[in-house]
Amino acid sequence: MLIRGNVDLRLPFIAVYLQLIRRTVTRSWNGEELWGTNRESWRKAFLSRDSLLLYLIRTWRRHHRGIGRDLKEIPNQATVIELHSTKEIEVFLAAIRPTTDSSS
Repeated sequence: MLIRGNVDLRLPFIAVYLQLIRRTVTRSWNGEELWGTNRESWRKAFLSRDSLLLYLIRTWRRHHRGIGRDLKEIPNQATVIELHSTKEIEVFLAAIRPTTDSSS
């Protein structure tokens, strides 16, 4: 299925924040390489002004307001699909996933 439009993921703040915390803790614990030689560290993740966790708290509300405005300005009246929960995302992905025909 080809989607002609935009898909806007509008998960609740708490869902995104918890996902970010889980990912940050896992990467810090495992010393996972992010890119090049950069690694997530406990200090940068939780005690730094450059922390993604702090950035999310600071910018969440403004970002969501801006997205709503920007989506209304999309040219050619493109279709916008807004998904507000992980369940909606799963249903959407299942609907667009190509089906495999096991009879052939």
